[in-house]
Amino acid sequence: MMARTITLTSDATTQWQPILVVTESPVELDEEDAKRYHKVPNSRIDFLCVDVADPTRQALIAMFVQIPFQGTEFTPPAVRAQQASETVSKRAMTLLSAYCRLQAGKCKHTPAFLGTLKEKQAQDGWVPGGYAFFLGFTWLPGVKLGTGCVSDGLFYELPLQKRDEIREAFRVAYTSMAACGVREWLSQSPKHLLWDEDTRKVYFVGDFAPTEETWEWGPVWWERWRLDEGHVRQRDV
Repeated sequence: MMARTITLTSDATTQWQPILVVTESPVELDEEDAKRYHKVPNSRIDFLCVDVADPTRQALIAMFVQIPFQGTEFTPPAVRAQQASETVSKRAMTLLSAYCRLQAGKCKHTPAFLGTLKEKQAQDGWVPGGYAFFLGFTWLPGVKLGTGCVSDGLFYELPLQKRDEIREAFRVAYTSMAACGVREWLSQSPKHLLWDEDTRKVYFVGDFAPTEETWEWGPVWWERWRLDEGHVRQRDV
């Protein structure tokens, strides 16, 4: 995989070279469970990539790929090919729908959508003839505000004045994302927030999903994202 380039198409066509596997998250099922739950076993592999035309530009490309039923991984390719499906996983299509909304809404506080690529796996693939779907988005500047542990990370080490600045930047960012009809898919945690000191902006990173829920801003969103610590509530009393 690292030896190939990935061509993404959206408003423009770009080519990307994978340089590092960031994460991998398989959904493994045997044939019986796949039929019971009407799902196709698949894996998501996130690659850090560089732009072939400009290696200073980086992107994250998520590859969603069909994998064999449990217990058939080492059967001949002709046997695994009988499992081939062109139906891309729901989690891939959910993420694509969210990024299309963010792009249409011109959100400046999430990764920018770079495009997609869909192809069939080759004869030496996990499931010959099965789908492989790529979705790309830009790699954002900044440092993570949290580690995933409660009250741990950069945000909690900063002076109150800087934390207040970040809270206001978060309000602007979350309002922008929500206005696109998109919400966060992963946990509401500072580990999914980047702070860019140069632009004084907060960015969301991670997975997103479309939503039809009505929404309005309120201080509760600072609390839910662990950016309150009681200071905002105390000042409002």
